[in-house]
Amino acid sequence: MWCILQKKYPPNNRWETKSEKTDYVFLVQTYYKIRRKKSKQFSPYLLKAKEKNMAYTEEQLIAFTKPLSDTEDQKAQNSINMVQSAIDNYDWNVVGLQKPEVRLKGSYHNDTNVKLDSDVDTYVLFTGYTYKVCTNSQSISPYHMGTGQPWGYFKDRLHEALKNKFGTDVHRGNKSFKIKENSYKHQTDVVCAFSAIDDRGEKNNCGMCLFPDDDTGVIINYPEQDTERGKEKNFWTDHYYKKIVRIFKAIKNDVGLSTPSYLIECLISNVDNNLIADNSKR
Repeated sequence: MWCILQKKYPPNNRWETKSEKTDYVFLVQTYYKIRRKKSKQFSPYLLKAKEKNMAYTEEQLIAFTKPLSDTEDQKAQNSINMVQSAIDNYDWNVVGLQKPEVRLKGSYHNDTNVKLDSDVDTYVLFTGYTYKVCTNSQSISPYHMGTGQPWGYFKDRLHEALKNKFGTDVHRGNKSFKIKENSYKHQTDVVCAFSAIDDRGEKNNCGMCLFPDDDTGVIINYPEQDTERGKEKNFWTDHYYKKIVRIFKAIKNDVGLSTPSYLIECLISNVDNNLIADNSKR
């Protein structure tokens, strides 16, 4: 498996800092120690993290595989419903825009989140305004198809809609709006997004794009494809893929690694299916 991952993600070409590379090596080496037994249970193993030793029992590892509790899941649903309410109660016609759609992305939508990473990632998609993406360079055309308003106008209007609902609990960040957590809802990220299609017009390559406030350039994501490929990999690994992802995320939180949770999910998604599940359908 180590050779496979090195081939797909050569560390020397991927990491900008020594700390990130060290975390990467640690995570991959740890994978060997959570290979499950033929009885379809995870083997206990000894984990050496940073400067301390932490032993995880088989019961702990199994607990790490669990999705959010019903209470935590309800808080996530409350977060989504409140963002939807903010969009529904704003008069988009007055500002000359079509009403956008609230969509989900990230670990909650992918069903790979854990308790300490239970924030909800959403994006508000202005579906009537589409940018074309250059397939070869992943650059984007400077103008979208739709109203002549610049992208900043859309983000300002979205900010107004969120402030009307959440007041001072919403903070405008460089890439997204952050809505504070409370006892009723989780912390929620809201991205102002536009439809993005490649220059070949292929439906399967449709994504979303966003523009940071610091004008560092467009960011193109494909959240729908990400979710579908995660479901597919989970199926072909006897539903062990998402469990493995949750284990790594839980360990990452427990030992204080700086590796982004989504990067862990990407790493494991590139592991061959038969290394995740002994009885793979592949």
